[in-house]
Amino acid sequence: MTVEVFDLNGEAPPRILEERLGVIRAVAISGDGRYAVSGGDEGVVRVWTLEEEAPPRVLRGHTGVTAVAISSDGRYVVSGGSDHLVLAWDLEGEALPRVFRGHTNEITAVAISGDGRYVVSGGQDRTMRVWGLEGEAPHHVLRKPSGSVRAVAISSDGRRAISGADDMRVWDLEGEAQPRILKGHAYGVTAVAISSDGHRVFSGGSDKSMRVWDLEADTSSRVFRGHTDGVSGVAISGDGTYLVSGGHDQAVRAWGLEAGAPPHVFQGHLGWVMAVAISCDGGRIVSGGYDWNLRVWEREGITPPRVLQGHTDLVLAVAISGDGRYVVSGGSDQTVRVWDLEGKAPPRVFRGHTAWVSGVAISGDGRLAVSCSRDWTIRVWKLDIGACLNVFTCDSEVRSCSWNGNHIAAGDASGQVHLFLWDG
Repeated sequence: MTVEVFDLNGEAPPRILEERLGVIRAVAISGDGRYAVSGGDEGVVRVWTLEEEAPPRVLRGHTGVTAVAISSDGRYVVSGGSDHLVLAWDLEGEALPRVFRGHTNEITAVAISGDGRYVVSGGQDRTMRVWGLEGEAPHHVLRKPSGSVRAVAISSDGRRAISGADDMRVWDLEGEAQPRILKGHAYGVTAVAISSDGHRVFSGGSDKSMRVWDLEADTSSRVFRGHTDGVSGVAISGDGTYLVSGGHDQAVRAWGLEAGAPPHVFQGHLGWVMAVAISCDGGRIVSGGYDWNLRVWEREGITPPRVLQGHTDLVLAVAISGDGRYVVSGGSDQTVRVWDLEGKAPPRVFRGHTAWVSGVAISGDGRLAVSCSRDWTIRVWKLDIGACLNVFTCDSEVRSCSWNGNHIAAGDASGQVHLFLWDG
């Protein structure tokens, strides 16, 4: 087998670095384009200087290499192997690599954070692990919850993640403890949200109910009933006083958590309501559903909703910026759309996903958005220019995503929760 280097700006044939290397399983290139890394079944990692014709530097330590990555400055190389090990090589320092142990099966992917502080690895043991390059203990290990993850949320301080599947689990992102399981819904958990102070979790389920959970006590403090079919979306206002839900009964409900009064019911969708969002001040609600439309409601419900049309199929996900001006939506037409509620122009359309867009979220500063899809990918977008800044590939269809602070969380169909640290 060979390693070949292609010049994307020219028409010259590819440069062949070396032949007869055995099966090559992984390649990577440094951010500045100076170095390439390869690894394969023979168990060695090769580092090539692309500007020179010199032989590669050979790094030994694995019995089989299945994944490689190189830091943006070309200093660190990370490899994963069929031997269940992750090795980190400092090309300017010690000859021997740091060895990270913990995976119980073959490593399938490795990556290095932009600042060179963390390594992320994923394996066939169905875990994702985040390692500090200065230590050997995993930073985060998120194991398979029960069933397909339909919803995720992450606390503003980055300490906790919540996943909704056949059950609901609370993950401590700073420790090694197993997740806490919150039981109460009769059937699967389909939607979750977390309060801005991180003390309360709100969930919706196929049992038509919503629950408020006290994370300090691990108990359900209140149960809300009113939907006549399954709940598919929940959202909480920034001040924690209003809870919004959407359901298969085609209705949106806004619940005042302090007043205890019956919910305000918004009707107008002509199909299942699949997603809801609420502005930080609680004054504006957005919903999307199977009728291909988004609706923007004033919480007091005095005026008819504003209807946003543009998707050419089901609307599956919505998010609203902190200032309530921008809405981001995703749908089964494989697009992400950005709507300016203060303007009259049509939405900006972001293309790149090749399957249904099942989740969207907006960064705290309103500059970026994240989307996830059944095409197994997560994409980060720059909203003002529509550029896709990064693509993360997961192990199966990605069903939900959340953004809080500099953490992005996503849940996939295989039951895994993925956590990404975004410093961009």
